[in-house]
Amino acid sequence: MTTAKNSSKRQQLITKIHIAKSQLNLDDDTYRALLNNAVGKTSCRDMQFGELYQVYEAMKTKGFKPKPTANSQRRGSHSPKSQEQQIDKLRALWITMFQHGMIADGSEAALLAWVKRQSSQLNGGVGIDSLEWLQQNTRMTNAVLESLKQWQQRIERKWQHEDILRIEQCRAAVPTASRTKVIGYLLDQKEIMWWPEFAELNIEDSPTHLRNRNQLKGMNHGKED
Repeated sequence: MTTAKNSSKRQQLITKIHIAKSQLNLDDDTYRALLNNAVGKTSCRDMQFGELYQVYEAMKTKGFKPKPTANSQRRGSHSPKSQEQQIDKLRALWITMFQHGMIADGSEAALLAWVKRQSSQLNGGVGIDSLEWLQQNTRMTNAVLESLKQWQQRIERKWQHEDILRIEQCRAAVPTASRTKVIGYLLDQKEIMWWPEFAELNIEDSPTHLRNRNQLKGMNHGKED
């Protein structure tokens, strides 16, 4: 039953992505580039559910506006549907962290093991054994999701600090080079990752930029314990 349900939800998400493609009026090349930029794959059929969710969220950042249904408008913030969406976000964030090199195992089993440890800390030593059970507890779901977000943010802050230090080292070694040129060079060499602050220097993100910290060149990049 669970497998059939997951398969159905996966197909529904693919349908929504195709609707978004049509609404945004994306040609095939632009659409494939968006998929690749979001998850490193160019076809929905090759994606896990969490990856599809990432693409769906990326479509919304590009201007896609899903049409709310009558049922969704009547649902409250703690409805079963909204709780499913929170679990989907949890899965998507876990996969994103794996793809970026923040964690060593992006599998559902690894996510469940982490959720059990985390929920045990929040629940007096009693861990939750399945994501479906977690879904029944709104407070616990939100707390676990927030904990994962904070973990991701801690790692990002650490990596960004490392990259800023790398940029300043290069600028000190070549004082005549502008900050923009140094950052562009380090991005091309995959010695740093792209950060949103770079957009202020008119350095836009690109599918060719480093996505996984494990592939970083030129410096240490250990995961956070």
